[in-house]
Amino acid sequence: MLNNFLGKVLLTMLFLSSGFYSNNAFSQEADTTLTFKQKADNFNAFMEKAIVYIPVPIFSISKETGMLFGLTKFNDFKIGISGADDDSIITQPSTASALIYFTEKKQFKINIESDLMFDNNVHNLKSRVTFSSFPLLFYGVGNDTKIEDATTVLFETVEFAGSYRHQIKNKTFAGFSYAYSNALTVQYNDSTESTEIIQNYDVTKNAGLTSGFGLLFSHEGRDNRLNAYKGTYINLELNYYRNWTGSQFEYERLLVDVRKYFTLIDTNRLILATQFVGEFISNGANIQGLPALGGPKGMRGIYYGRYRDTKSMALKAELRFPLFWIIGGTAFGGVAQVAPALNQFAFNRNHYTYGGGLRLMISSENRVNLRLDFGFSEGENTFVLGFSEAF
Repeated sequence: MLNNFLGKVLLTMLFLSSGFYSNNAFSQEADTTLTFKQKADNFNAFMEKAIVYIPVPIFSISKETGMLFGLTKFNDFKIGISGADDDSIITQPSTASALIYFTEKKQFKINIESDLMFDNNVHNLKSRVTFSSFPLLFYGVGNDTKIEDATTVLFETVEFAGSYRHQIKNKTFAGFSYAYSNALTVQYNDSTESTEIIQNYDVTKNAGLTSGFGLLFSHEGRDNRLNAYKGTYINLELNYYRNWTGSQFEYERLLVDVRKYFTLIDTNRLILATQFVGEFISNGANIQGLPALGGPKGMRGIYYGRYRDTKSMALKAELRFPLFWIIGGTAFGGVAQVAPALNQFAFNRNHYTYGGGLRLMISSENRVNLRLDFGFSEGENTFVLGFSEAF
């Protein structure tokens, strides 16, 4: 974990410093009568155009993977703008991203995603395709799993997820989704050092095909869905996984995602972002289908999958503020837990996370940031390098 953390910090410093060196070279050719801020703004405009074509390199080192090398790419844009008669319509941005990396131990992951808004927000089409052969730490199932019980599990999967939402009235959407996940291999990874295999839980029984359809309902009231300053977002999803849909695991899943954004100081862009997420599934899912805490867009500070069970709830808040030029900062915290039943949630069983981060504006038009987050929890810490906000 520490080597992985240091490797990503080194990468980030290298990436940012290369920009400043380029700034010096750029400013030498520019008009010397310009102020430093004008030169910096000119360089930022140049980099915003360049990053449309330039991917960001990834490098890390961990016990599970050895050295990891890869590239990630993120683009934001607006499509289907046709000059709507209603000036109150805020055309929401679309995004496309790609990630590919390989490890010293012949592991890999390829992920391609798109989130497209058409015809002045009337149509929303999302898709994700993933191919991976990658190890993850597995701690067991439950809200009280122990760090020392972690064992390394290799997952080889092919995944596809797609959804369509249609605006049925102003800012209100309804639609459907389909998700396919074929776990070709789920096995203990003998190629890495790990603790003793978790007792009474055979992960190899979790290989197989998961396939299901879903119904979607959402309210999009944010001023910008990639980096909101104000507004409300509500998303409800109900998914069905059945044998008749091709699934070897049968269960239902309900997702509730509610977000509210407040502009505390308008002139200084001091923003308070809040989110509640609840995920509830019936019995019958494999471990990959269980709600899990952690991850870059989840409870930052907790390793993804550290806690898993059939029900999960999380409440998060983040304060976002400018620092100088195109650099901003954040302070965040969260509380969450998992349980096998709703009546087993209790205040004294919560897990807490906190942390802070930096933001580098890479697209002023759509307010997209490159984000660096440092999260902390009970004896854990995580580092996140990614695009756009966590929520």
